[in-house]
Formats: sequence, structure tokens, C-alpha cells
Amino acid sequence: MTVSSGMPVWVPDAEEGFVEGTVSAISAGKVTVKTKAGKDVTVNEADAHSANPVNILGVEDMTGLLHLNEPGILQNINFRYEWDLVYTFVGQILIAVNPFKRLNSYGKGMMERYRGIAIGELAPHAYAVSDTAFSAMTNKNVSQSIIISGESGAGKTETTKICMSYLSEVGGSQGVGRIEDQIMQSNPILEAFGNAKTLRNDNSSRFGKFIQLQFDNNSQVIGAHIEQYLLEKSRLVFQAKDERNYHIFYQLLKGADAAFKDELKLGAADDYHYTNQSYCTEIDGVDDSKDFDEVTNALKTIGMSSEQQKPMWKILAALMHVGNVTFNAGDEDAAQIRNEDALGVVAGLLAVSLPDLMQSFMQKKIKAGLEFIQVPRKVEEAVYARDALAKAVYGKVFIELVVRINASLSHPEKQKAFIGVLDIFGFESFAKNSFEQLCINYANEKLQQFFNTHIFKMEQVEYEKEKINWSNIDFVDNQAALDLIEKKMGILDLLDEETRLGSATDKTFSAKVQQTWDKKNPHFEKPKPDRKRGIKDTDFCVKHFAGAVVYDVSGFLDKNNDNLSPEVAAVLQASSESFVAGLFKEEEEPKSSAPPPRGRPGGRKKLVTVGGQFKTQLESLMKSLGATSPHFIRCIKPNPEKKPGYINKGYVSHQLHCGGVLEAVRIQRTGWPTRMPHDEFCSRYRIVKPSLPYQTADPKATADELCKHVGYTEEQYQVGLTKVFFRAGGIDVFESKRTEMFTIAAKRVQKVARGHRDRVWIKKRKAGMSVLGWAVILHARMVRCRISFVSKSQGSVLIQKNWRCWSASKKFNAKCKAVEKLQKIVRGHKVRKIISPQLSEARKSGKKVDDEAIAKAAEASAKAAAAAVAAEDEEEEEAVADTASADDGIAAVTQAVAQIQLEEVNVDDLRSMPLEQAVQELADRLKPLVVRRTEWYSAIDKCDQELSDLIDETGAKVQLAGSASEAAGQLKSGWLHKRREANSTI
Repeated sequence: MTVSSGMPVWVPDAEEGFVEGTVSAISAGKVTVKTKAGKDVTVNEADAHSANPVNILGVEDMTGLLHLNEPGILQNINFRYEWDLVYTFVGQILIAVNPFKRLNSYGKGMMERYRGIAIGELAPHAYAVSDTAFSAMTNKNVSQSIIISGESGAGKTETTKICMSYLSEVGGSQGVGRIEDQIMQSNPILEAFGNAKTLRNDNSSRFGKFIQLQFDNNSQVIGAHIEQYLLEKSRLVFQAKDERNYHIFYQLLKGADAAFKDELKLGAADDYHYTNQSYCTEIDGVDDSKDFDEVTNALKTIGMSSEQQKPMWKILAALMHVGNVTFNAGDEDAAQIRNEDALGVVAGLLAVSLPDLMQSFMQKKIKAGLEFIQVPRKVEEAVYARDALAKAVYGKVFIELVVRINASLSHPEKQKAFIGVLDIFGFESFAKNSFEQLCINYANEKLQQFFNTHIFKMEQVEYEKEKINWSNIDFVDNQAALDLIEKKMGILDLLDEETRLGSATDKTFSAKVQQTWDKKNPHFEKPKPDRKRGIKDTDFCVKHFAGAVVYDVSGFLDKNNDNLSPEVAAVLQASSESFVAGLFKEEEEPKSSAPPPRGRPGGRKKLVTVGGQFKTQLESLMKSLGATSPHFIRCIKPNPEKKPGYINKGYVSHQLHCGGVLEAVRIQRTGWPTRMPHDEFCSRYRIVKPSLPYQTADPKATADELCKHVGYTEEQYQVGLTKVFFRAGGIDVFESKRTEMFTIAAKRVQKVARGHRDRVWIKKRKAGMSVLGWAVILHARMVRCRISFVSKSQGSVLIQKNWRCWSASKKFNAKCKAVEKLQKIVRGHKVRKIISPQLSEARKSGKKVDDEAIAKAAEASAKAAAAAVAAEDEEEEEAVADTASADDGIAAVTQAVAQIQLEEVNVDDLRSMPLEQAVQELADRLKPLVVRRTEWYSAIDKCDQELSDLIDETGAKVQLAGSASEAAGQLKSGWLHKRREANSTI
């Protein structure tokens, strides 16, 4: 990949897997990238991956990405997943991301949409893959296979159901009792007996299965056949914390009626060691009772009536009871049974002899010379014999169910072809990996080789179809890793050899493996012991295609020799229950538990090991797959928390490695990974050479011309019949030049647009200057008019104030004089009225009138009258003052004057008073009038303030249009109107 400054790239990140950024500096093979978070990251140039343009994100087939690399694939999957688009193609591989929620993209209506439609014409879907397989079988008469893989919880089981339902629907017949209905009814049985809750998945399939749907000449389903692989029998006797045993045990305990449970001596799941050792007996949202009814109905569908099911339920109950059988050490460490009652229940349910069953647990036969003797078992050996019984019986029951399902689905008519759906466990790597993980990863290595070969062949077909040169493409497979496991003296072969030796142990097996393969195979490694990581010196490491896995050899020999002891097998063969005895009818009672020495004739037949069986089954499977045209679906678990709508990129990246998707991409990248149709290529990159016409009649020639224009040689590109092909990173030059040309063009467009914008602005500004000038002149005139108006207004207010003050003073003084004159007349009249009778009487009697006495009497009468009048005047004045309104200024003045006019003032009294007292008396009399005068002035000031505000408001609202004289006239008219209203109010 060619890296340039400013180029968008992806760089590795410890938390998110990859982060996007822009190249800021390049120096000596190192690239400094500015991430979107603002951090500077320096990496090797090889670790910087080109980022795809935003406008092509969300493509349905990721081979259409300009940069087909790991971060680009992750980004595209994440982009689609956010929109609930869980399916995406990578060439011939369908990526299916578990949505962890129900989607409205399934059902018969959706099936009809995809029926007969070529792949790629509709959105990616499991239906599209299924229809492609069905169409290929119908048209080419060649058997097909759909290989579904992924880790636990990725949705393999559900995807298998989706494919099976589609194939059963499109190849279905009409009428009652259709074979496709029986095929779908087998799913509940296989899930109940073969699935269990794990930490990663609530319905994890613990076995592999290859379901063959058989079709006749009319492409209708006529039958089916199921092959099962490597059932995890160890789960029956041990489950990790928060995991469960197989579903069927909990369904039986919840779904069976009380009478039947009493017959089976069953209680609750918490009562049995095999179902409660993990302290997890229920699953949220799962109704075990309802599922049990579904299983019993499905068993009836395959031909097992309720009476025929009864022995099987007894066996399952016996397995739960046998887990409660415990042992302790007796004399010479010989095992003794603690609870014979539990073993008695087991013997009754299995219909075997209790003494014989007890003896088979506590003793074993060994050959001493020419005779066989009974040797007591130790506690560990007795526990092993107990667990071996449970695993062997359950494995036999599971195989018997598969046989019965196949018998019910078989058809005498010869099949035309079949479509096989393989649901098999994905690559596994845990903190502790044992024999089961070795077998599972061995199967995935085998499938990966098949997958790589198919992808490489598909690439060859594509290249040959396009008539391009591909002879220099190197293909590297994983045969060396397979040789390490399966070839002679491989790990499985050494394990079988050690298993057949009676004296071998896990340590001797580990030593032999390390001695044989250490430093002799690039895929084998002896790890350094590490207590923190739990790695011991007996462990060994295998470098698989998906990553290195360290295997703990503890228990390898026991798990590989998963055969029932001859003593226990003999007891089960003697069962009076035909179903139980039939499970072990092929078992032959051996002469001894230990095999004869190697090379000695006359011994028993060769021991069949689990590893050997699995290897044989896998070879048969690969042979079947090799005879088909395969299709691949890789199921992805988006996050370990099982949250919908969220993708953990690091977690998904690991699964893409384990699922072989990135390996397929690597194979494509070794050839010509980037490819585009001629017309699309010309349309996108024509700008690289501006002299080319906008439309071309020969896109192929134009594409070739563009490649030569950038200096590419035939080693860097190939022009096919319909597409142009590039080496990995070959499209980067075109993207870089395209971006450069777009940048130049964008700058040119910006320059022209900005120049046009500025010219328009200047033109508008010049046109607006005249309008602005007139507006300024008008504003100046308005300001001068306002200043003149305000000055005149203030002068007129001053004149009004002084005039009103003088006028009010003049009127007040005149009224005071009139009051004094009126008081004189009234008081004189009252005095004359008082003294007149006295004078008349004196004159009539002829008495002499004493002027001084008369004067004193008159004065006394006047004082009394004045006092009475004053008292009345005070009461009237207070009443008037209380009822006067503060806003009626003129009315208040009138009332005050009336009060003063009615009030009698004794002038003589005032004259007789000291000057200061007389002044105070007059001031008290005139105080109400002074108060009213103050209120008048306050009202006038308030009116003036309102007029001032009115002037300001009116001046602000005057528009620029119009003459200043009109504006001033409007202001003056409004002011005069308000002034008249104020005067009338005052």
C-alpha cells in the first residue's frame, strides 16, 4: 500500500481493534497518524490500512470495497448492523451477525421474494444462500451443501432452522403428513437432547450435525438423513458455574405430571448432583414445561408413542439418580457405596440386578495368568465407573434417537440429489482447553482447508472467466497443522497408542507428544510453565489457522477411552427392559478390563477410541462435502454481553479470524482482490485524466488507458472481459489522484464562487450608498427638528409654570381680601344684631348707654360667635378635605376657596394676637390650599414627563421616507393634542 500525507487510514488500537485517522507524517518506514480523537499514533507503514470512502460504506458485498482489509470489513459490518442489516456477503461467504432480537425479515412472504432470484439481486439473506443452493441442485443435478459455523451464541442453530425451513418450503409437497413437516419436527428433539445452557449461549448446540435433505427428480423433498458428531458427553457429569446440563433433564422434571414423577421417583432439579452442581436450573424466558410437551409431540411424529417413550424417560431419571450415588473408602482403600437406596432406585429404573450393579461399581476383573480375578476399585475408580455409566448410556440414547429420526425420514425412492446443512461447532480457545477443544479445532482445521481450497478454486474460476493471467498466484494451505494432528504419529495417533496401554498416563502421553513434535513442526510449540496463566510443563501448544491454543492434557486418556467398563456393560445387557438391553446389544463381554500386551495374539478386538471415531466421522464428512458444491455462512456473535445493537470490534475481529473470513480475504489478496466493472471504474476515475470524454463507447479500452496513464504495468493490474483487477492496494493510486483532482477542482470552484459572491456584494453596496446618504440627511434634519422642538417645549413649559403661578397667586390674594371683607360685614351684622336689642331697651327706658360696656358686651358676643363659627368651619373643612380627590385639582381649589369664604376670621383677635401667633393662625388656615397647590404642580410635572416620552416615541417611529418638516409637524401636532388633554385634565 502506498501511503501519502493526508491519506485516511486505520491503525491498530488495543481497545477498539482499529481507529481511524489521517496521515500527518511519513519517515523511514514509520507513519504518524492523527486520530479522530486528536491523538498522534506512530506505527509501521505496513500496519497502516487504507480507509474506504464514506460514500461506499454499507455495501452488500464487501468485495466491492475499494480497500478489502480487516478494518474495512469491520467498519462495513458495523455500519450495516446499526441499521439491523445483519447479513453481508464477502464474495461467496455470507456473514450473519446475531441481532439478539427478533427481526421482521423472515416468513413465507419473504421466502417468496427470494425464490428464483439470483444472488446479489436482493439484499443478503440466508434465504438467498438457500435458494442459490436449491437452484444449483435443480439446474445442474449436483448435490449442494451449506456449511454454517461460528462460536457458541453466534446463532448457528437459528440459521440452520432458517435454511431448513426455506428448503422445506420451496421443495415441499402438498397434503397431510408432509415429510418436510417431519423434518422440522425433529429440531425440538435434537435441541432438547443435544443443546444446553452455557456461559455464552442459552441454547448452545453441544454436538455437530449434518442434515441431508433428499430430493427426487421433481426437486421435491422425499426424505432426510442426519449425521451427528462428537456429542459433549462430559457435560452430563460436569457443568461449570452458571451453566446447565442438557435441556431434556429440566424439561422432564418440569413437564412430567405428578403421578409419572412419583413413578420415576423424581423431585426437583435441585435434588440431583448432575442437574444442580452449577447452581443454575432455570433460564430466563424459557418454559421447560411447555418445551417438554413439544418434545413429546415431536417424538410421536417420528413414531415413538407414549408407551415407547416411557423406557427412555426411565433411563433419564436413572441417570439423575445415579449422579447421587456416592462412595467412601473402606478397608485397604476399597470403595464402598454410601447410599444404597439411590443405587436401588437406579437398578429399578434400568431393570437390572442391584447386587450385580453394585458389584460392577465396586470391583473390576483383571487377568492373572490364565485366570480372571476380582479386584476392589478405589473411590476414584468407582466414581469414574459411575460417570462412565451415565455418559455411555446417554450417548447411546442420543444415537438411538438419531437412528429413529432417520428411520422416520427415510424414503424407499432413490434420491436425485441432496442439500446438506452442516451445523458444527466453531473454533474454540479458552483459559483451559482439553480433549474436546482439540477435536473441535481439528474439525475446524479440516473445514478451513476445504474452505480455503474452495475459495481458491472460486478465484480461479473468476480469473478464467475474465480471461486474465493468474499463474503467479501462490496458495498456502494449513496441511502442516493437519499433519500434526491426524497423520501417523500425530497427536491423535499417539493418544490412541497411549490409551491402549494399560500403564500409560496423561504425563507419558504429553512427554511422547513433545518428544515427537517439538521443534519438528512449525505449528507445534512447547509453552513455558506459567502459574498465573495455569500453564504446566505437561501442556502443549498447537498453532491453528485461527491462533495458538494451549492444551491441558489432564484427562486426555480417560476422555479418549470413553468406553463403558466391561462389568457395567454386562449388567446393562442383562436388563429386563428391552429398550435398555437394546442400547448395548452390540457390546461383547470382554475377558478382561485391560487389553493384552501389544503383539500378543488371542486378545480382544482393537479398542475403539473417541479420537479414532471422530477422525473416521470427519473423513466421511469431508468426503460427503467434497462431492457437493459448498456454500458458506459464518455466524458472528457481536458482543459477549448479548446486547442488541452493539458491536465489540475486537471481539468480532477474533471471530472473523476463527471463522476463516480473513483467511479467505488473504487468499483473495494474494491474487487480484480489488475488482470493478469497466463502466463503474471509468465513471469513478475518469477525472484522473481530464482529457478523456465524459462518455465512452469502449469502457474496457478506457480502463486500460487510465491504468497506463498512472504508470501501472501488467504486474499491477489486469483488464478482464467485464472487470478490471488490481493487486492489493493497487487502487490507492487512483483514489489518491482522484482526491487530488477533486481538491484542485474544489479550490477552483470555491475561487469562482467567492469572487462572484464578493462582486455581487460590492455592487449591492454601491447601489445602497445613495439610499444611505439620503437616510443620513433625513436623520440629521430630524435630529435638528427634535432639538428645536425640545427647546421650545421646555420654554413653553417654563412660561406656563410662571404664568399659572402668578395667576393662581392673584386669584388667591383676591379671594383672601374678599373673605376678609365678607367676614367684617358678617361679624358686624352679628354684633349689631346682638347689641341692638340692648341699645333699644336702654333708649326706651331712658338709661344712659355706657359705650365701654356696650363695646365689652359686643366683644364678648363676637368672641362667642366667632368660636361657634370657627368650630363649624373646622368640621366642614375636615369633611371636605377627606372627600376631595387628589386628581381633581380645580375642584379642590374651588372647595378650598369656598371654605375660606365661609370661614369667619376675627380680625380684632388677630390684631390683638402677637405677630408670630397671628401668622401661624393664618398659615394653619391656608395650609389646605398650599397642599393642593403642591399637588397641582406634581400633576403638571407628570404631564410634562408623559409629553416628553411621547415625543421620544413618536420621533423613533418616524420613517426615513418623507420630509423633515412633515415629521416635525406630526410631532408638534401630537404634542399639542396631548397638551390640550393635560390642560383639560388639570
